[in-house]
Parts: sequence; C-alpha cells; structure tokens
Amino acid sequence: MEEYELVIVGGGPIGLYGALIAKLYNLSFILLESTNSFGGQVISLYPTKPVEDSPGLANAEGKDLIDNLLKQLEKQNAIQNLRLNSKVIDIINNNDKFLVKLENGNVISTKAILLAIGFGEVVPKTLNVPGEKEFLDKGVYYYVKSREDFKGKRVAVIGGGDSAFDWALDIIDYANEIYIIQHNDKLKAAPLSIEKFKQKNGKILLNKNVISINGKDRVESITIQDVVSNSKEDLQIDSVIIAIGNLIHREQFPSINLEKNQYGFIIDKDCQTSVKNIYAAGDCSAYDGSRFLSVGFGQAALAVEMIARSLRPAGLAPLH
Repeated sequence: MEEYELVIVGGGPIGLYGALIAKLYNLSFILLESTNSFGGQVISLYPTKPVEDSPGLANAEGKDLIDNLLKQLEKQNAIQNLRLNSKVIDIINNNDKFLVKLENGNVISTKAILLAIGFGEVVPKTLNVPGEKEFLDKGVYYYVKSREDFKGKRVAVIGGGDSAFDWALDIIDYANEIYIIQHNDKLKAAPLSIEKFKQKNGKILLNKNVISINGKDRVESITIQDVVSNSKEDLQIDSVIIAIGNLIHREQFPSINLEKNQYGFIIDKDCQTSVKNIYAAGDCSAYDGSRFLSVGFGQAALAVEMIARSLRPAGLAPLH
C-alpha cells in the first residue's frame, strides 16, 4: 500500500497550487485527478476564456493558467507526484491515518487530505437529438477547445445564456458565419454580450428547437423547428456548440461524515473541515462570497501550511 503525508484530491488549479506548496514544504504527497487531464473546470469548460481574477497573469487564458502551474510543478520536480485517472470513491478514517480508496481498487494511506474537488464533476446537458452522439468531436462540441476548430466554419451555438454568448463571442472572429439558436424568445445572457454579438453580425434565431443534427462523416446541417408555427427547415452548418447548461455530480465519500452546507464543506479559519486533518479549498469549501481564484489559491496555501505545521511541529522553516 502506498503511503504519503498528504493526499490532494482534485487536479484543477486549486489542487495544482496546493501541490506546489506541498512540494515547497517538502511534504510527501500525491495528487489524484479523476479525469484524464489536469485543469478541472478551467480546462473542461473554459480553456480559451480570459483569466481576469488571477494575479500576475495579463492576457492569460484558462489553458495558460494551467500550463503555467504545471510548469511551476515541473520546475520543482513534482510532476511525478501528480496522477491522472485516479477517482477517489471513499475516505476511511483509520485511527491517526486515512485510507483513500480509488475506483481502480487501489488504496492509499495518508496522514492528511486536501480536498480541491471544485463543485464536483461537471457534465454538459445534452439535446438528446439524432446525430448528437454520432457527430461528437466531428462537428458537435460542448465547449471550445481550440478556436482554430471553427476557423472559416458556419457555426450554430445552441442556448441563450451567458455560456452560449461567451462561446459565440470567443470564436466569432474565426467563424465564417455564426448563429445563436434559442428554444424560446428569452435571452438570459448579459445585455452587453448580446449587443456585442449583434454588432459583430452574429445572427440570433429565437423560438427554434434543434430536432436533428445531420451529415455523413461529420456535421453538414441541422434541422430546426419553429415552436410557434411548427414549420421545419434545414440550416447548413459545419459545427454545433451545445451550451444549454451543465449537470453537477458532487463527489461522495460514504464512510466519512464531513459537515457541509449549501455552499460546500464547512471549514474553520485554517481551512480544516469538521474531520481533523481533512482540509478543503476552492469551490468545494463553504465560502459565501465571490468565487475568485485568488481566494481558492489562498485557501490551498494556508491548508497545506497548516498540514505541514501539524506534521512538523518543530523545525518547520518559512518558505521566504
């Protein structure tokens, strides 16, 4: 059985920063990320969106933030402490240690845990129409991985909220033609985003349902139906971005009872949860305020420092 002083659960920006601080404190640690890539929601949902709330990063995008964090960890020779495809399914309190159970059957023993799991697993809502699954990554997307995917394309963005308009504005200078398609006559996005989209000659179709996505090897068109007249028409489209919201699957650890409220795990001033030596940072913590990255980074740094102090009560040297 592997043994560490600290297990960090979650490989988003907060978990990665916690790993950096753990390395600087020379802790024995492992970071466990459930998916096949680091970055959490920043990479899975917003890789090309500007990062406005992280200090010292001018004109950076989400993927730049994660790349820079990974470079910092690489510089500290800590990449080997990061593990992908390692979903934690339970935490068992075992006297003065914890047993961390993974979906693959492995069990890791640790003295302390930092939870940096965000809001949980984010799964995009689907249209559930013919062609959606068949053309996934062949013209059907749920977010923008690379703007180049849409260069010179005719693009339909499904949805009328902030995410839909954010994605549309993100690629509007790359696409040849771009539509916002909304199932009713209400747009929930910020008025400034809607106006900017119109100024850039984006087209808005209201009261239209997408009833199928069509093509041979990849997307060639979509069939839309008017909700008032029920009339149908085919719209020649190369790419479809489905931005109708997300489902959140919060991670559960059935063998351990962590106090929580509607915001997340309840933590004290040192970011410790209701269970001694289990800490939480970032979106998974019960922070009733704006979810700035800087707050999560500060929580992660403080939590790891408190862990280092508890494990090394004598002789802990300051980092600076």
